Amino acid sequence: MPCRTGNDCKDFDVELGCTFLGPAVRDVDPEVGRMVTMDEALEHLHRATESGLVSCIGKFKGDALALGVKDHTKLMTICHCCPSSSGR
Repeated sequence: MPCRTGNDCKDFDVELGCTFLGPAVRDVDPEVGRMVTMDEALEHLHRATESGLVSCIGKFKGDALALGVKDHTKLMTICHCCPSSSGR
């Protein structure tokens, strides 16, 4: 969501933001994200794909820093990128 709102994306639902995986998600501020079940995460991925977003996976130290995660090596990101947030 921060990528989409930060780049003022008007083409895709801001609720179709990134998915974060790994033990470090416990450090993410609840105002920024929330824990979900595996089924909810898969549904989110399917909604993003059906909306035309392209998903990519990686470990982005910047995400960990922005989310307040102490150990960036324990955080995996699945971005659902749109053209206006393609600076990844």
